[in-house]
Amino acid sequence: MKCFLAERGVYYLIYRNKDNPKRAYVGVRYPSRRATPLVVLGGERAKDVYQFITQTLENCGLKCQEIENGDEVMIKLPWATGLAASFFLLSVYSTKKPLKYAFAFERMMTGEMPLTRHLVSLLNLAIDLSRYFEDRGERNVGYPKQMISGKAARTVSNMTVHLLESIAST
Repeated sequence: MKCFLAERGVYYLIYRNKDNPKRAYVGVRYPSRRATPLVVLGGERAKDVYQFITQTLENCGLKCQEIENGDEVMIKLPWATGLAASFFLLSVYSTKKPLKYAFAFERMMTGEMPLTRHLVSLLNLAIDLSRYFEDRGERNVGYPKQMISGKAARTVSNMTVHLLESIAST
């Protein structure tokens, strides 16, 4: 079975800013800008995460195409950058203070993150876990329009946070 995340392509970082910060969200779409997002982080923390990601991209010298459509902004990301952004959003999905784990995205962008190829495979784990929960008849209780179910995202996020805390403390 071929894993679609291993295919090279383009990712899109999406951000929707609403008047009510609780309705804002940031997410990543793959393989097209109309695809269902892999994972979406909503609420007040979405703006902080979006600004952090875009600032990190700028600091790394990445010039990414930005597409605006009303109150939604899409940034076209290269394959490796899109994987890193997807992993970061999945990692902080269950946390109230997502920027506590900002070092993971920064290190992935600079090539200094240990075990990166294994960390990215956690995205595939989350997708497979979503399918498993779906096969068992469990509803997607997370953000209703994301590929990875809320339960799978929370499960993998909690695992990843423990892993990142271990990496940070060494």
